[in-house]
Amino acid sequence: MSTTAPPPPEPRPAGPADVDALASLERAGFGAEAWSPAQLEGGLARPAGVAVVLDDEAGEDGTLLASAMGWAAGGEAELERIVVAPRARRRGLGRTLLAAFARACATRGAERLFLEVRADNLAAIGLYEALGFEGAGRRAAYYADGCDARLFALDLTAERLPAAPSGQKPGLKR
Repeated sequence: MSTTAPPPPEPRPAGPADVDALASLERAGFGAEAWSPAQLEGGLARPAGVAVVLDDEAGEDGTLLASAMGWAAGGEAELERIVVAPRARRRGLGRTLLAAFARACATRGAERLFLEVRADNLAAIGLYEALGFEGAGRRAAYYADGCDARLFALDLTAERLPAAPSGQKPGLKR
């Protein structure tokens, strides 16, 4: 007997009502490096801010599976945070979320998306490279523990945008 997995959740824009759930997700994914609720509120409130989330497909109100936050202005965008709940990793949610974030930035006129990642975060680096990000530099001893940061950039022209996984719409749920 085969069981069919539920369809993956659709990305949606995040708003002020999501701050508590975002803070919980940050703590689960980043521990001591988590953004505070005040930092999250600030990110959501800025005019250039872009924030995308995936709700828990189990329907648990106020629970998020993943989030991506950054900004888009002046033809450029930056991904500042992306986190997938530890219990939901290795299911393609990071790819889904990053594709939606890139499309939201392109909709705001961004032509290039930048990010930085710990040089030892091989899973994230593999995801970014699979989505077409290219190396754009390195920051030596960038993180508090001395780890370098690798910089990546993605061209957001229409023919280079990351595709949503099969079975999903490329946009955001409204």
